[in-house]
Amino acid sequence: MSVHSIPKLLVYHGDMLADSARIDAFGRALQQVVTLGSVVLDLGGGTGVLSALACRAGAARVYMIERGRIIGFAREFLRDNGLSERVTCVEGLSTECLLPEQVDVIVTETIGVAGFDEGILGYVIDARRRMGRPSGGGPVVIPRRLALWAAPVSDPDLHDRLVTRWARDLVGLNLRAVASRAANNI
Repeated sequence: MSVHSIPKLLVYHGDMLADSARIDAFGRALQQVVTLGSVVLDLGGGTGVLSALACRAGAARVYMIERGRIIGFAREFLRDNGLSERVTCVEGLSTECLLPEQVDVIVTETIGVAGFDEGILGYVIDARRRMGRPSGGGPVVIPRRLALWAAPVSDPDLHDRLVTRWARDLVGLNLRAVASRAANNI
């Protein structure tokens, strides 16, 4: 891990952890569905905070799957909080991982800033099908639904910097192929 990537990594995850309303909502949801002895999958577990909350709610075991560099911090965080014996950190992409047992609950925060930009739907569908306990209609998934609110905003300078620049030629080379992608990227 380069020293330059650490601050960005910590800022990204730190911003999510600083959102107490979000963390509290995940904690309440886990308290409602995790029972003593539950097996939980923390999909894209990041820092491991949701894994810790699942343990606090009564999970016997948690499998935290994370492919990013933050998994090193998660391992330390879980160890420092006495949870290393109950949480197994699995490094990799969830669609390529196998767990030693099926899970009762799947919790994930792979929603990004716009609800679907981290691929939550595909990952949850795959995890539910392959890793979830089939009894009772499958595992409970948190979050159960997402609501996306949007408001139109106009910022010509930002639009020029992120989109319009690609519609112009650069030293006689046509960059227009990137313009539509830039215009349709959150």
